Amino acid sequence: MSMKTGAGERVRKHRFRGLKLRSGDDRELGFGNRTTDNIQRVMNPDGSSNIRRIGLVRWDLSHAFYRLVTMRWGSFLLVVFSAYMLVNFLFAIGYLLLGIEQLGLTPTDDFWIDYREAFFFSAQTYTTVGYGRVNPTGTGANILASVESLAGVLSFALATGLLYGRFSKPSASIAYSEKVLVSPYKETGKGLMFRLANGRMSHLIENEIQVILAINVDENGTSVRRFRNLELELNKISILSMMWTVVHPIDDRSPLFGLGEEDLILARAELIVLFKAVDETYNQQVYNRRSYFFDDFVWNARFRPAFFTAADGRISVDIRKVGDYELLS
Repeated sequence: MSMKTGAGERVRKHRFRGLKLRSGDDRELGFGNRTTDNIQRVMNPDGSSNIRRIGLVRWDLSHAFYRLVTMRWGSFLLVVFSAYMLVNFLFAIGYLLLGIEQLGLTPTDDFWIDYREAFFFSAQTYTTVGYGRVNPTGTGANILASVESLAGVLSFALATGLLYGRFSKPSASIAYSEKVLVSPYKETGKGLMFRLANGRMSHLIENEIQVILAINVDENGTSVRRFRNLELELNKISILSMMWTVVHPIDDRSPLFGLGEEDLILARAELIVLFKAVDETYNQQVYNRRSYFFDDFVWNARFRPAFFTAADGRISVDIRKVGDYELLS
């Protein structure tokens, strides 16, 4: 049985069990304190919320803008290309219905030849290229071409705005370790740690991080979700040039003090990472989030070195090794 399956089975068997947690500073992240019987996390690994909102206004244009600016580049280009082809397809049908002779062409007995001419004329009108070989001669075709020209100008202005929004939107590309390690720390203690690095060539300055523990606790016989801020060995660094190992010492001040692997599994522990910095390229503050669930914890392990000295004496960091670790005997 894999750890994930075994952990989930233990949660289901003990879903009403909560931990007695020492008092501390509770954090409210907007997720509330309600727990569920399943093992859903409150935040996805990429930092997006795992809360589904219903009842939103369906045809709000701001939703479309948000999706177009935040979707993947491949999906965005596919949407733009599909919209371009669809618009030209519809206008080409319009020219055919008006009659191909209104474009100064002689109709043929082949539908696809006539449609091809209408489609390419539509594309030239839509993009305002206008090669001049084909031009509208009838009133209906001239009106339709005028409407298509206006639609082309507006749509390309919209596409340009979306492209600018995608390029100008400041964001941080942070490479995180896939696992959180509970490792020996200093002489006699333990520490909760994960690693991160800047995944872009730009420089991040004034880096600051918060790590919040979400855990089910027992309050008067009821299991509730509580959020506790974890004290870090270092929560600010000036420049993120190499890798940053974020460490939370598990001492007598830590809400994790005295808890073992089984306790964190049954309490559905989750680490929520909030990162912010200033990107020198944009001179703006950027944000990033990450979530680790209880089955992302690895006990008694340590990270492997991910940097080396090159032949020219320069220190090199391999971002691909940000999550490399080894178990301790």
